[in-house]
Amino acid sequence: MSGIDIDAQLLAGEQRRDELLVDAVRLVRTSHRLLVVQPDADPRFRAVELPNVRGVGRATDAPGWALSWAVQALVVGVVFAAGGLFVPVDTLGADVTAPQGTGLDSTLQTAQQLFALAALLDEALLVLGAVCVVAGVALAGWYLVERERRVVVEVSGGDPVLLPGDAETVERVRAFLAEA
Repeated sequence: MSGIDIDAQLLAGEQRRDELLVDAVRLVRTSHRLLVVQPDADPRFRAVELPNVRGVGRATDAPGWALSWAVQALVVGVVFAAGGLFVPVDTLGADVTAPQGTGLDSTLQTAQQLFALAALLDEALLVLGAVCVVAGVALAGWYLVERERRVVVEVSGGDPVLLPGDAETVERVRAFLAEA
């Protein structure tokens, strides 16, 4: 099945006690160790001393960057959209007029063009905020879809053993290891 001969992996005086299959992962409890054979993982074979097994729990495995980017996009989007909605830039230069005969007509015309650009910036902030919110919601949805439920066997002094599974699998693995 997995291409690894468990009996060849046993130490002198070690005896095979029980075996549990979790999807494609094979757990073998011996008198001294927990042997894990994962055909699709790297490493494919792992041996953990039984006293080093601290417990079994649940976790989810998903790309953490997606959640981080989703939160950042949502925060930026809300700030930009709020700025676009609540900052009244379009009314800044509405009543700017030059007194007659002062020669400020060209200066005021330039100022009015700057105010018109500021009003466009106001709308651009609103649109950019909406795009960021949509992107944040899409990334958060992708993160939720991509999450995989995992069974985690905690190991003292080493990396945990990750297995596929749900709450029922957690209980099966706990019962399997409790018999040791």
